[in-house]
Amino acid sequence: MFMRYGGLKDLLPIFEQISRTPGRLLIEVAAGASLLSTGLGYLVLARSDGPLSWLPLAFGILGIVVTAFFGWRRHQLQTAVEKWKSTNAAGTTTSFVNSSDTTGQEVIVLDESGTELPRSDSSLADPELQRQREAQIQASNRRETWMPGVEAAQRAAIAAAGGTANAPYLKPDLRVTLVSAIATMLAIPISTFFAIVALISLV
Repeated sequence: MFMRYGGLKDLLPIFEQISRTPGRLLIEVAAGASLLSTGLGYLVLARSDGPLSWLPLAFGILGIVVTAFFGWRRHQLQTAVEKWKSTNAAGTTTSFVNSSDTTGQEVIVLDESGTELPRSDSSLADPELQRQREAQIQASNRRETWMPGVEAAQRAAIAAAGGTANAPYLKPDLRVTLVSAIATMLAIPISTFFAIVALISLV
């Protein structure tokens, strides 16, 4: 299931639930290290006016901002997954298709130049095959942007789900969430290092 085009729509909710406790611990540790660096950095800056005395404070504040942003993105993702789970538990689903005729059931897939792509009658009869074909097209379309693989995988997952209404956790840009998670992990050793440097300078 996960190896199909758009399999991210199935994998992401599972990963989010598995990573809730580690994600919370990551935020708590990063916030603690950043706050410590900020506090010690303030004391260093109050005692010294050297050109490097502001570094512990600056990196501590930066760590707090990055950690707070990642915490907000994780909260968004968790809320969206819970909304999706409650909707599925209630047995209600919403399906969306692209169609030139709002009263018909035909799904039209266009390539980058706007040309309609042919498809077989069997695929037209099966909405799941329609979504998988659209997901395959989206996954193969690598745009000139940052982290193009992640961006294409998200578009493919949205197509496979039939729209973000069926998978609200896919609406936020996953690239931003991923980068903020990496930055939060880096905030721990960096803030810890500058906290130690500040502590040594205060002794």
